[in-house]
Amino acid sequence: MSNQLKIYFDARMLGHSGIGTQIEEVLSRLVDNPEIDLCLIGDKDKIHQYFPNIDNIKNFRASIYSLKEQIFFPSRDSNVGLFHFPHYNAPIKHLKNSIVVIHDLIHLDSEEFNKPHYRIYAKTLIQQIVNKARAIIAVSEYTKKRLMEEFKTTKNNIYVIHNGINRDIFYPASLKEIRDFKKKYQLPERYFLVVGIGKKHKNLDGLILALKNLWKQELLNIPLVVAGTNQKIPEYVKELITDDIKNRIIFLPFIQKDQLRILYTSAFLFIMPSKLEGFGFPLLEAMACGVPTISSNRASLPEISQNATIYFDPYSPEDIMNCIMKVSKDKKIRESLIEKGKKQVLKYDWDVHVQKLIKIYKKYY
Repeated sequence: MSNQLKIYFDARMLGHSGIGTQIEEVLSRLVDNPEIDLCLIGDKDKIHQYFPNIDNIKNFRASIYSLKEQIFFPSRDSNVGLFHFPHYNAPIKHLKNSIVVIHDLIHLDSEEFNKPHYRIYAKTLIQQIVNKARAIIAVSEYTKKRLMEEFKTTKNNIYVIHNGINRDIFYPASLKEIRDFKKKYQLPERYFLVVGIGKKHKNLDGLILALKNLWKQELLNIPLVVAGTNQKIPEYVKELITDDIKNRIIFLPFIQKDQLRILYTSAFLFIMPSKLEGFGFPLLEAMACGVPTISSNRASLPEISQNATIYFDPYSPEDIMNCIMKVSKDKKIRESLIEKGKKQVLKYDWDVHVQKLIKIYKKYY
């Protein structure tokens, strides 16, 4: 069909957490959309693991953040069509024909990435995107604001489209599922849950310091379950896990996607201690699974969760401790958070996300 929109979509980050989730959810809705003529760019074998029926693929395996992706990223088949780059590692040569998604500015804001080569790479590429891309999509108002502040731009081609939550994947588990899951992983009746905390800005150290005080003072005896590190202890917290608390922190092995909702539902309380987040999928995933949540009050998290969670200062272990105590000791607060969370998560829908995305495609085609 001649009136279709030809979209060249960089799919190399399929399977990654966060960005990979967005790519998979968006592509699953673009693949069969009659308005879109889709060409995927990436590892053909990997793409077929997710989308076995897609034939229009440009096989390209260059690593992200590599010089090779800048030089050899495939071109369009003709002078028609838009590139969709789901991350800021977009090839500069194609920016004038591209829509680029910016999830966060963590490579500029996090102390973990403060080495000059990290900063120069991120600053240079994002500056080029601001200067040359047809349009930029930010996943939160917070990310848009940071982008405009950092790069001193007043351009009106930056749009906010919140991510969605797949409620076919994230919904409350049954009592039997919870019982079987806890038995399989030898988990206690009650536990605090934190996920995806391998990087320093995720602030597992601040959370451990807060819990250490609670455990030491015997104010609470609820252990912490850590998921998303495949049982590896992140380097930045190793020295904090002393002999007196090591039995109170449980690092889980890799959890399959279809088991994540049981992990969430089984938790007594979900904690999101991050100092930096462009969106914050885990908070909404926990809410969708019917778990009360508490969260850092920084970055995008208050925007995304609004009144469905209770907030703390992530730089204050004492504030984290008080927040944990407040919610853990009050059943009515937890029940209220569960109900608010169920309503809040309904605001985030992948179908709506893709509808807004297609409008941007049409505007800049």
